[in-house]
Amino acid sequence: MRVFQFVRKVPYYINHFENKYKDIIDSLSYQDMLELYLNDRFYSAHILYPILKFDWENAAFVIWDYERIQKKWAEENNLIFKSLLEILYAQIENFKPDVIYNLHPISLTSKEIKSVPGSPLKLCWFAAPLASNQSIDFKVYDARLTNVPFDIKSKEEVGFMNFLFNPAHDPAMDKFAKNEERPIDVLFYGQYLPSHFERRNDYLLELVKLKDEGVNLVIALRFPIQYKNYVPSGAPNFIRKMFRSIDFPPKLIRKKSIEPVFGIDVYSAISQSKIVFNASVDFSGKYKVNMRNFESLGCGAHLISDEGIYPEGLIADKDFSIYTSMDDFKMKARYFLDNINESRDIAKRGHKTVTEKFSKDIQWDRFKEIVSDL
Repeated sequence: MRVFQFVRKVPYYINHFENKYKDIIDSLSYQDMLELYLNDRFYSAHILYPILKFDWENAAFVIWDYERIQKKWAEENNLIFKSLLEILYAQIENFKPDVIYNLHPISLTSKEIKSVPGSPLKLCWFAAPLASNQSIDFKVYDARLTNVPFDIKSKEEVGFMNFLFNPAHDPAMDKFAKNEERPIDVLFYGQYLPSHFERRNDYLLELVKLKDEGVNLVIALRFPIQYKNYVPSGAPNFIRKMFRSIDFPPKLIRKKSIEPVFGIDVYSAISQSKIVFNASVDFSGKYKVNMRNFESLGCGAHLISDEGIYPEGLIADKDFSIYTSMDDFKMKARYFLDNINESRDIAKRGHKTVTEKFSKDIQWDRFKEIVSDL
């Protein structure tokens, strides 16, 4: 089976990637640039195993709207550049896949998906709030994959096929999991956004207080700055500064957090942490299915996460710990920091479970199983 997996660029990560590799990126070939991106491990829990192994005979991977890398492909393949979508179609036509797998269906219209050359099976992955869900015509795909159980509805009910499909453990994490030197007591990394994250945001306002209570806490957040007053972009600087009052995020969060981390830098941060704090997004409800579960356990940290229903195979109080409130989290964090051998035992069991039950081989086999069912 030849599979063509494609994603959209994530601007905040692309900016990070280009800054990180600015001295070499333009000297690389298309293939080297693509492999550099994959080796940086951004979003790797969702990238199929043949791609992570660079099995380019049977798999292809494209960041379809990342202009720098796509123009490089067009140049090397003597394609006169017209549009990024045209390059994507040319790449699909060149590779002749049996299956295309779109990780970001919200970025392409149903007409654009229908216009994909050839007749491959069309799959996508999507797990997001209902409002975004309603803007995508999943009926143009042969199947929608998701890791949120309440998304699994019959074709008769919603008009398209749905399959449960989990993120997977990245083998590159294993060398990080071996690290025994973990100077960070508690780590949180991720997004701090004004919508869909309200409960987590409230928790983080409590979490940051640990920093003043003797805990070596690191929070690495990506957040947008939102101002209270609109000032026209052409206004003089002294006017802009006069009215520049920040509405979001709160000053405490800005003061206590560090720059966001991505990809392999996330792995490194986790590998230096005893405990990783987790709080799921609001829309997933009682289901706790975010990538931090897999990343934290995969890199050998002790995950302490909010109470709820976890992916089948992950067992609370064995592979990770749960909290029922922020007071409960603080109590458990202090207990495990004082009883570090017990904490490390839980972390090691969690790592063993995620490598055995959520491996890339298992994820790939599940993908092939879904395709064979269509």
